[in-house]
Amino acid sequence: MATTMIDGVKRDLRDGKEYEAPSDEFMRTICGFSTAIVECELCGTVHVAPDSDLDFDEKEMRELVDAADVDDGNPTQVHDGDGVSWGYLDGKQVVDGCYCHGARLWEDWIVGNQGLVMDFLCRRAERKVAEAKEALALAGKKHDIDAKEDEAARLMKRAKEDAKRKDTDTIRRPTARFA
Repeated sequence: MATTMIDGVKRDLRDGKEYEAPSDEFMRTICGFSTAIVECELCGTVHVAPDSDLDFDEKEMRELVDAADVDDGNPTQVHDGDGVSWGYLDGKQVVDGCYCHGARLWEDWIVGNQGLVMDFLCRRAERKVAEAKEALALAGKKHDIDAKEDEAARLMKRAKEDAKRKDTDTIRRPTARFA
């Protein structure tokens, strides 16, 4: 991957084009994890946060930090702070602050097609609401059926108790006055 330094920031050059870093909003939406060591699967760069309090192999961390100073084709990027923020985009690990700025391609597509995306999400939401209403109606019918079955079981039990009571009531024992 061809990169260049522009204004002190390493930038990715794809097809001769320079890409800006993805917006903070987009990366905060994607990145919900933090760790001491993670690989950006868009470009292969290993990201390390040597000041992390997270459990990691200190020898491996030192090797990775030292490797960041050597241009050997295995890029390593060192982050300040206590962790590297990352998440998934299109099933691949994406790292916030990665020099490749690979997430920018997705962000640009979403923003460039926001009308299409919003229309799709609205249609999908309408379908989900209709499915939920149908499931709720079925659940209500099931609840009604269950309630009717419970009521029928109570009535049957009461009828059996009544019948049993009537059987004992119809057997009249002679009382002292008739004896």
